[in-house]
Amino acid sequence: MKKIFIALVGLILWTGCNEDVLNLNNPAAFDEASYYKTQKECQEAVGACYSVFTMQPLYARDWYFIFDLLTGQAVKTAQLEVDLVQFDEFTYQPENKYIGWAWQAFYRMSLRSLVAIEKISAWETKTEAEAAYKEQMLGEAYFFYGYAYYFLTELWGDVPLHESWASIKEEPIKARMPYAEVQTKIEAAYQSAISRLPEAWDDNNLGRITKDAAYAMLGKLYLTRGENDKAVQAFESVKASEYHDDYYKLFVRGNHTSHEIILQVLHKFWGWGSGNAYYMWGGKENDGGKLATNCGRHMEYGWNDWGNVSVTDEAAAKFRYTVDGAAYLDPRNQSVMYGDGTMGDADFFAGDFPYRPQDGTSQSGYKWKKYCNYEDVEHMNMDDGDYSSILIRVADVKLLLAEAYIGLGNYDKAKALINEVRTRPAANAIPYNDVNANNAFEILKRERYIELIGEQQYWFDLVRWDRLGKINMLDELQSNATAKHKKFPIPTQEKDTNPLLVIQSEAWN
Repeated sequence: MKKIFIALVGLILWTGCNEDVLNLNNPAAFDEASYYKTQKECQEAVGACYSVFTMQPLYARDWYFIFDLLTGQAVKTAQLEVDLVQFDEFTYQPENKYIGWAWQAFYRMSLRSLVAIEKISAWETKTEAEAAYKEQMLGEAYFFYGYAYYFLTELWGDVPLHESWASIKEEPIKARMPYAEVQTKIEAAYQSAISRLPEAWDDNNLGRITKDAAYAMLGKLYLTRGENDKAVQAFESVKASEYHDDYYKLFVRGNHTSHEIILQVLHKFWGWGSGNAYYMWGGKENDGGKLATNCGRHMEYGWNDWGNVSVTDEAAAKFRYTVDGAAYLDPRNQSVMYGDGTMGDADFFAGDFPYRPQDGTSQSGYKWKKYCNYEDVEHMNMDDGDYSSILIRVADVKLLLAEAYIGLGNYDKAKALINEVRTRPAANAIPYNDVNANNAFEILKRERYIELIGEQQYWFDLVRWDRLGKINMLDELQSNATAKHKKFPIPTQEKDTNPLLVIQSEAWN
């Protein structure tokens, strides 16, 4: 079995930027002055950054729910817990625990990355191999720093920013920095990462950050700022270009080796005696040092298991549209959902899927096939949670590149990229013949919805397009959404502990 780097259990147990977290007088804590002197110890600092991906509320469970519900791609069933139902109904408030956890998670990631940058920079290497590896690990740490603040700014806008571990210790409480200023720091971090990261890692380091991942995130940053020429340059620097040959199999067990994946969270079930498989409800790094990195998404979304969400009728309807004036049903519907056979696959491993139209009950409507293993089993279990969560893949980058070309008015390039994604064997959709100034953006918008449904990309697409004036994102959301929902509320705990935060409206953001 290949070594999976994400399984490194970081020794740093900090959880955010408050006084309790920064208490270094704990007698059980290691002495940072005497640690991080070897390659292994520095690697642990990097491993602690990766570990955040499997903490609440990220890719072990919660992230899927939050953004699939917000964008109307998923809909609650009767079993879904109240704090998640609030995202379905746009009734969440600053005290919602998932809002607080998201704030904590990205500040935890930024804190750990700054610790890694400081300690690895100070590591005195003894060989050329160590010196080269030191640079690669610094590249990973800079990537995580940029990644954390990218999502903090896209979710909250202006946020407090720390630029060093020393800054956090000396001045843990800070005022919000304007969005545009934070973005310059993100850009510098990605550029620092790109200059250090390898183009690829060996099989023993599968899942580690590569130059392609940093270029993809830098391109997304430029696209977010409307700098389409720079975005094109960044996206075209991504060397990954292969597509997985089966859309459905890209999202089930065994997907971790797919060449389409650029950035992933490697989940693994290590065995019932090797950690708490239910750590996703808060047991990460608190289970006696045992491993736990499996994902629970398949069980939560699995209609024949926990079944906490369904595919909305509105999401399914997106697969019906016109191509060059003719009505069309996109064939990717068969890989994304179970349904009546025309819309959604009509059978699974154990026989016919029991479809009935949505009637408000948990058993009705379209059900998720993507990220579920029902083509191979009748029921899933926690030990099926060792696929990878896909954060960036080739099709995503190609469509982002197409978006940048649309912004530059190059519709021929945009059409070629959109058709490349659509007509690959895994998608098997027909190409567009006419992509022009009048329809290009709507085609691109629909393509990103369909191709990336259930991958938590669309909310951030909407935020980007809204900021650039391409849409009013409220037109894309359900009726309960109001202008304030374009950003997440500042968590109540943060407002209570940071007197320098300025909340601009409605005690929200």
